[in-house]
Amino acid sequence: MSDSPSYGEEHEAVDVPVEEVEQKEVGEVKTDDLEEDQPSEIDQDDVEQLEAMQRKIREMEEEAAQIKAAMATQTENSNTQANSPEIDSRSVYVGCVDYSVTSEELQTFFQSCGTVNRVTILTDKFSGHPKGFAYVEFASTEDVANAMLLNESELRGRQLKISPKRTNVPGFGMRRRSRRRSRRRNRRSHFQPY
Repeated sequence: MSDSPSYGEEHEAVDVPVEEVEQKEVGEVKTDDLEEDQPSEIDQDDVEQLEAMQRKIREMEEEAAQIKAAMATQTENSNTQANSPEIDSRSVYVGCVDYSVTSEELQTFFQSCGTVNRVTILTDKFSGHPKGFAYVEFASTEDVANAMLLNESELRGRQLKISPKRTNVPGFGMRRRSRRRSRRRNRRSHFQPY
């Protein structure tokens, strides 16, 4: 048989004092080794890196504050859009407006109807020229009825068309347009030139 013990054999117990085992495991620790491992001074490069990281953290915190402010603004805008039907009930559409009329002139024109909150003259987004119509928002719905009395009155030699502002319904006209397009496609696909 071999010198290595197998599973069936008994082993002799060896008595070794516990103190000897502890001394062998721990050993002596030199204090000189510990002092060499710990740096006594911080390098200048480490200080610069630490300052750079602190600057980046400040920048990220400022950016997070800006994002929070932007999100708060968006929620306010969404609240305004949620109140859109209520605002539309207090507004009128003004058509056939002269191109040189300013919002101040329209405000003074409708001042006799009631308190005017806002006047919006729509312009072309590319050229910036007025489109010839405007929206006037009043403080109350009774002011809209008073503004309707000014229908077909003249401002700068043009007869104004005034009507209550309608609330836009998303996707209202899309169904009709898509049918027309599909019919056109069907006609083209059945066309045979010869």
